[in-house]
Amino acid sequence: SAASILGGAVPLTGILAGVVLVVVEAFAPAISHFLYGSMKYVVPVRIFGATVAVYIVSSTPAAVVLLNHRVDFFNYSKLILDLAKAGGLLVGSISRDGVGAAMWVLLIGALLKCSVDFFLAAHLIGGFSLHSLRLRKREIRANLGLGVPMSAAGVVSVALASGDRIAVSRLYGPEQLAHYSLAVDICSKAYFLVWAITGTLYPLVVRGAAARRDVSIYRNAALIAVVLVGALVYLPIALVAPRLIGWWLNPAMAAGAGPVTSIWALVAVIYLLMWVLYNQLQAKGRPYLLLAVNLLGLAILAIGIWAIPLTFGIRSIAILMGSIFAVQACVLWVLDRGVNRE
Repeated sequence: SAASILGGAVPLTGILAGVVLVVVEAFAPAISHFLYGSMKYVVPVRIFGATVAVYIVSSTPAAVVLLNHRVDFFNYSKLILDLAKAGGLLVGSISRDGVGAAMWVLLIGALLKCSVDFFLAAHLIGGFSLHSLRLRKREIRANLGLGVPMSAAGVVSVALASGDRIAVSRLYGPEQLAHYSLAVDICSKAYFLVWAITGTLYPLVVRGAAARRDVSIYRNAALIAVVLVGALVYLPIALVAPRLIGWWLNPAMAAGAGPVTSIWALVAVIYLLMWVLYNQLQAKGRPYLLLAVNLLGLAILAIGIWAIPLTFGIRSIAILMGSIFAVQACVLWVLDRGVNRE
């Protein structure tokens, strides 16, 4: 039954969350020093580790919600975390503790999201109790074969997603990091328009791939959505980014963040194209291929940061990220065609 499957998966994700929590807690001083060159952020790093652990636990009930075609429920619970992120920024800006206060708000948001995910999953499968939580050999084998490489791919993906900001911070300083982060945040706000499509199609791709049917129609539908979002959202952003930021914030911020925002508008479209192909391969159950693609992106980022000319400023980092996503998209396209021929 669905309740039995959920009961077998939750203990495994709980163990994984525990491992992540222990590792982050143990290496928090080293992480703080590496990211910020200071030991003052050890506590926020540990709080963030707890947040990641809670988010890992919530991934199982969230998957149940998504596989029941309730994208609306899935997005409602995700909205909780989005509000927590915004609330953390607000609280952090007015609190003396700053980053620490923001991390506490984020942790509370993750706990609320996790609770809502379990409630929604239980509602969809007709009930769920703590008595069904047990480790089963069958689920352990399945999760070791699929869940562990997918989790590893997720960890590498997080490192890739944050690596550019770390590079900007270390190479160009906090002021340029603020400009770069603003550009990325503006251009990531419309991702949900494509994620809503891929989230709706994901269960159909899973079932079609399991039945060995051609699922390229779903990929093509998602790619058309990316083109539309690019034309209707990101093209205007690329054209008016400096004026938009100047009107919203101030001319100084517009001068610093405007050019890189225009570049990131194109990078965002490339990322969404890559995401559609990534999502297809994920639905077809190819975790090791996804892990390899993420490791390739991380390797390109590391080499690019080492070889990049500092004279181009933060725009060069944005171009590097676009190049990484483009390479990943090409590789994913080739891999997907290979999987379809199997």
